[in-house]
Amino acid sequence: MKPPSARGTITSPLYRMVKKVLHVADERKKTSLKSYYDTLSDTQKAEIESISMDE
Repeated sequence: MKPPSARGTITSPLYRMVKKVLHVADERKKTSLKSYYDTLSDTQKAEIESISMDE
């Protein structure tokens, strides 16, 4: 696995208070985000309101 600065992390605002990490992927690329999207149903994807990433 790459160092933390090279990883992408996805969290949910619903879990902000408990700081639950939903997905961690190597690199900040479309394929990394796609690997997370592939775990979601169409309904879950439709409920996404925003996505953000820091560098």
